[in-house]
Amino acid sequence: MRLNDKKMRRILIGLGVILLCVLVWWGIVYSPLKEKISESNIRLEQLTIDQHKLEKKLKKLTKAIRDKSKTSKKLKHLPRTVKAKTLEEANAVIQAKMQSFFGKHDIQLSAYKELTPGKWGSYQLGRVEFRVSCTEEKLAELLEFVKRQEEGIRVDRLEINSRMRKGSKLRVTLRLASLFIRGGAKRM
Repeated sequence: MRLNDKKMRRILIGLGVILLCVLVWWGIVYSPLKEKISESNIRLEQLTIDQHKLEKKLKKLTKAIRDKSKTSKKLKHLPRTVKAKTLEEANAVIQAKMQSFFGKHDIQLSAYKELTPGKWGSYQLGRVEFRVSCTEEKLAELLEFVKRQEEGIRVDRLEINSRMRKGSKLRVTLRLASLFIRGGAKRM
């Protein structure tokens, strides 16, 4: 093989041009694209990891929302309670409401006393007793008033004494029990 040969020079120049084209293509096209592909793969892996984290977080939040919904439903079925910080405060709230009602509806309050607290399951019950004098109509209004209370107040005991005289008033002993949760109940 001689370099003087024209055919040989053409082949060598052709191979040189091809090699030069390959080197230019490698440097300008292939290498930057390979780097972009590598960066894209790394970014894809990072986004996949982020997606899995977000899916886990979404599952946790969905479960928390479901649990909150269940808790809200349970709270709606819980018994209503007197909102107060102590049992004495709860009894005072009831006493104030009842005395206000008595004053507005011509019911005479003879005596009021707090009784020893009781229990209903794990809840405390405050007990207060009122002795009043009233007519049958006023007694009906009183019982309707107790029924309409939003707090957990119920009639624990009711004694009615009457004399069969025209226009005489009933002597009523009304014991109210109030459901109390220490610190007051929180509603959603």
